[in-house]
Amino acid sequence: MHNRLNELRAQVCVIDREIVAALAQRLPCGASTAADACASTTDDRLQARLRAEYAQQAATIFVIPAPASTAAIREAADRAVLAAIRRRLDIALQIAAAKAAGAMPRVRDLAAAQDPAALEAAITQPDVEEQVIARAADTARALLAAAPLPAAFPETVATLYRDWIIPLARRVQVEELLAQAQGNTHSICRKAG
Repeated sequence: MHNRLNELRAQVCVIDREIVAALAQRLPCGASTAADACASTTDDRLQARLRAEYAQQAATIFVIPAPASTAAIREAADRAVLAAIRRRLDIALQIAAAKAAGAMPRVRDLAAAQDPAALEAAITQPDVEEQVIARAADTARALLAAAPLPAAFPETVATLYRDWIIPLARRVQVEELLAQAQGNTHSICRKAG
């Protein structure tokens, strides 16, 4: 089971590079409008939540004016960012399932006990999270040499990972583990509506 976790974590590493690259493409497109991140009728609960939270994040990180960018370019860049983050969350759910299936038996027990705080504490690995944040910031630094990005881009990426992406992945894992322990009746991956 430990090999499965390592495989999934390697997939997250690849997706994190995609997220940072998509953010680098998105940053020059300027501020979003509220309509840019509207939910689609095909969204499941997780995608609808991701869109809403992304709109909040975008309001703080994409504030630079960009008169040359068009709404279509901005929307395509937003879709790329959202798609990469969604793939990351899907892998996070697989990691949680692997932990519950045997890599960390305590996770299964805490989910069955419906103890979200203890469950989140059990799946949280601060050292691993700091490595992920550092890796994302390093990827952003590498992109600075190849693209006209603000000097603060690596710190923006690190903050986005520290304050939103990683905590969101943890919350999603906890919610799904709790739902599965209850018989999957409240799965976050079901259709929104």
